[in-house]
Amino acid sequence: MNNISEPAGLPPSDELDRGTGFCRIFPGNLSENMWRGLILASAAAVTLLSYFCLSRGITIIFMHLYYFPIILLAYHYRRKGIYLSSLLGLSYLGLVVYFFPAYPGVILEATARFFVFVGIAALVGYFAGCLIRAQKETQRIADIQESSIMNANVLLMLLDAKGRILIWNNAAERITGYSAAEVKGRNDIWKLLYPEKEYRDKITGKITKIVGENNFFENLETAIRCLNGDRKIISWNTRKIQGLGDEGGRFIAIGLDITERTRAEKALLESEEKYRHLVDRANDGIAIVQDEVFKFSNPGLVRIWGGTVDEIINLPLTAIIHPVERGKIVERYQKRLAGEKVPGIYETVLLRKDGSQFPAKINAGAITYLGRPATLTILRDITDRKQVEERISHLASFPELNPNPILELNPAGEVLYTNPAVTESLHGSGAANDPRLFLPGDLHTFLPAILSGGASTIERESRSGTGSSSNTFPIPPRSGRSGSTPAI
Repeated sequence: MNNISEPAGLPPSDELDRGTGFCRIFPGNLSENMWRGLILASAAAVTLLSYFCLSRGITIIFMHLYYFPIILLAYHYRRKGIYLSSLLGLSYLGLVVYFFPAYPGVILEATARFFVFVGIAALVGYFAGCLIRAQKETQRIADIQESSIMNANVLLMLLDAKGRILIWNNAAERITGYSAAEVKGRNDIWKLLYPEKEYRDKITGKITKIVGENNFFENLETAIRCLNGDRKIISWNTRKIQGLGDEGGRFIAIGLDITERTRAEKALLESEEKYRHLVDRANDGIAIVQDEVFKFSNPGLVRIWGGTVDEIINLPLTAIIHPVERGKIVERYQKRLAGEKVPGIYETVLLRKDGSQFPAKINAGAITYLGRPATLTILRDITDRKQVEERISHLASFPELNPNPILELNPAGEVLYTNPAVTESLHGSGAANDPRLFLPGDLHTFLPAILSGGASTIERESRSGTGSSSNTFPIPPRSGRSGSTPAI
């Protein structure tokens, strides 16, 4: 089969010619000259036979032979054939009148027979016209179907019961790389598409079983090997076409190339798995809040709150917010869903399941969850951080509260900071308000050693206007103010 001539679902054109009625009697492959010769020969033969019979007084039987040329004329020429059939009928009537002028009964019967001939011709011409129109419409539909099949964006083929390819469309050529000329009329294409015998036997066995039970199968995904060696995933939908006359029937197979979709789905699953793993292992609490209730919670939030996942799902948002903070947080939640600009990151006070409170840092944003507005919230327990901040604040207040004078110097020995005890000491001693009086005169000789880390502490005695004092210079940590060292 070198050319596609039968679209899926319709019998081949030669089957139309072999159909019932006129198509079966008169095949459509006669030339015009053959038609003319057949009609003229039959008309001449029946006319000569009529002349012979009438000349011998025979008026019955032979006239029925007129139906043959009349039907041929009406079928092939339709309206023109009706006129020609009428002329042939008139020739019969003329022969009867010529041979039996004195027999009005015979002439009357011949006249009635003439009208029967014309009536038969009219009916045949009418039905022949209907048949021709039906054939043209069928061919038009067939052409549309063939064009649709050949230009469809999906792999489409028509097979016989032995798996031989009858139709192989353009998409099949594009997807597989094999041309229609290479595969039509053959069934070894399956060995090329499924080169691994074990996999091929598995697929064909599955198809045979499904088709044997249902005469069709849907969304059967298989991996084919293309001509260029690429591997593609095809989703097959196949159905048996009944009534085409082939032993075992024919099957139309539609294949959708889902290679890219499969890759995308695989990548999406991997991405979902990665982010699910990230969410599940996060130390922070992660939740989705919709309609002011929790719809999703990761293990981190459950651990912080102190309950179980089942307990926190559908728990009202307000149940974990400290009463003092509830109004403010709920208002922010509602404004965020309404599209208003509100702080996305803030600190608040929350409640655990047992009622104890703890400071938390919130990072919230609006999302769409199951087709409806919601918020994605990341919650961090900052209890430890708050404790450290309080400790740092306490330590930071130590110089201010220390009764001993404390000074901070830069690398050049200039005073950067003095605590209140320095001012009080100077005022109490009556000395000038100059904190450098607390520094030894040879500061420049040992200050480099302090800055280089050569000593942990250095003690010096300095003398002010009213007395002397002992000075201890501890080495500052590197994280302190750059280039400075405290002097006590």
